[in-house]
Amino acid sequence: MDAPPPALDLSFALPAPPDAVFAAWTEADQVTAWWGESGVYRTTAWTADVRVGGAWHAHFNDVSGDVSNAEGRYLEVERPGRLVWTWRSSWEPQVESTLDMSIAVAPGGSMLVLRQSGFASAGSRDDSAEVWPQVVDWLRDYLAAQPR
Repeated sequence: MDAPPPALDLSFALPAPPDAVFAAWTEADQVTAWWGESGVYRTTAWTADVRVGGAWHAHFNDVSGDVSNAEGRYLEVERPGRLVWTWRSSWEPQVESTLDMSIAVAPGGSMLVLRQSGFASAGSRDDSAEVWPQVVDWLRDYLAAQPR
């Protein structure tokens, strides 16, 4: 049996303090405001019970109107510095990966360190390596537009 693909490790500077970043990842009204872009896809619904063992669920609409979803559970919640959660999507339902996010104060706002592990294939890992920077760009734009 082949070894699983290695984890994906990414870091992003964000223009907001850790508590604002944490809230943007976990509060439904914020997630649906920033996650997605016209012509690509939008997050149209987000529910989250942000506590250890709590569930989260998201619906996405792509440009053709197709609906997909993702869901999981929170494994660790340390507001505002750490969030660990599982991720299972409708486009790859047999796989549950884990997202481990650390948010720390950094010059100009925060540093988000994201580690995703548990990929089914190298292709899945490569897809995530392309998608997460775009997702975080949407978050960065949203946070930059928020009043301080």
